[in-house]
Order: sequence, then structure tokens, then C-alpha cells
Amino acid sequence: MPSPRPSLIRLTIAVVLVLLFVANSGILKAQTLEVTKEQLERNKKNVIAFYDMATNQSNPRGAIEKYAGATYIQHNPEVGDGKEAFIAYFEKAAKDYPTKRFEFKRVLAEGNLVAVHTYSIFPEYWNWTRREWAGVDIFRVDADGKVVEHWDAVRPIPSSSENKNGMF
Repeated sequence: MPSPRPSLIRLTIAVVLVLLFVANSGILKAQTLEVTKEQLERNKKNVIAFYDMATNQSNPRGAIEKYAGATYIQHNPEVGDGKEAFIAYFEKAAKDYPTKRFEFKRVLAEGNLVAVHTYSIFPEYWNWTRREWAGVDIFRVDADGKVVEHWDAVRPIPSSSENKNGMF
């Protein structure tokens, strides 16, 4: 069995590149909002509520209606762009994986960006040798704390590791 280290390194590089892009992008810098501590907490609460409603509660339409802004930009290549594509993707996921669950391990916020470190489990997926995943999702919110953009990087949790630190 190949060592999990190369894929862990690739994931780490991908996450770092995404975070560097987000942090250093001229476009996003122009959109980054100065926010108060209360707004940061509101943004974190809204993102977690959005994510939980769409995934754990299997209610992506409700999540979009309650927590999304005027637009929804998607960067995950497996999900279409826009609100209706998001709803369609996660409604299908709710049917295909009814016992899936996502646990939110860490939530970080800066300006109008919120990053969520997740542990996800997909018990019924018949073809996965690894049904547990680690991920980092980055959300951009508008001035009202509504979700308007999403990036992510995910990987299966390996069965062994070169260290004892774990992924969480």
C-alpha cells in the first residue's frame, strides 16, 4: 500500500495555495470588509448554520434561502455555480447519503472570510475504501453575514500516518 504522505503533502499544498490566493488576491482584497468582533462571530455562526442546514439537516434549499446572499459563487469543480446548482447537488447528496454527517472542528474568521475545518463521514458510500474525510472550506460573506462564495479542499483520512498527530 502506498504511503499516505504524498497525498497529505498534496492536500497541504493545495490548502496553503488556496489560503495564499485568498489572502493575497487583489480582487478579494478589494472585497474584504473591515468588521467588528461581533460581526466576525455573526459570520462564523451564519456559516456553520448554513453548512449544518445544507448537509447534516439535508435542507440545502432552506440553507440558501436563510443564509445565502444575493449571489452564490462556487469554486468546487464538482458543484455547479449558483444557488440552484448548490441546491440540486446537496439534495442529491441527501438522497444518496442519508446518514452522512459533518463535524465542525475549527472555525476561523478574518474580515469577510470564514474557514471551517471539517470531519465528514459517509457511511453508505459503497465504493469508498475510506469513508471518512478531512476538509477545509472557505466562505466569503457579504456585509450582512450572508454566504456568497465558497472554496474547499478535501481528502480521505488515511488508514495510517507517519505521525501520531491526527488530522484534527
